[in-house]
Amino acid sequence: MSIVIGSNLSYLVKRFQKEGKKDLKIYLDWGLQEEWCKDSGRRLAQALSAEEYDYRFFEFNGWHDLSNARKTFPEALMYLTGNQ
Repeated sequence: MSIVIGSNLSYLVKRFQKEGKKDLKIYLDWGLQEEWCKDSGRRLAQALSAEEYDYRFFEFNGWHDLSNARKTFPEALMYLTGNQ
């Protein structure tokens, strides 16, 4: 399933709430410079917390670009594979 955060956030949150908890680990990272969608990430993290998902939400000072992906992607893989 491909999801665009921002315009589809309400749909995504409602889907998590409606379908019941799944056995998922979710890693979200968000750039604080991404004003247009920064609050969406926070609302999604709140919804995941309310549904008691195993998730990690990380905010960093920047945008989603290759230089930041190099920093956050290894941590995401470690978390998702249980090799923290």
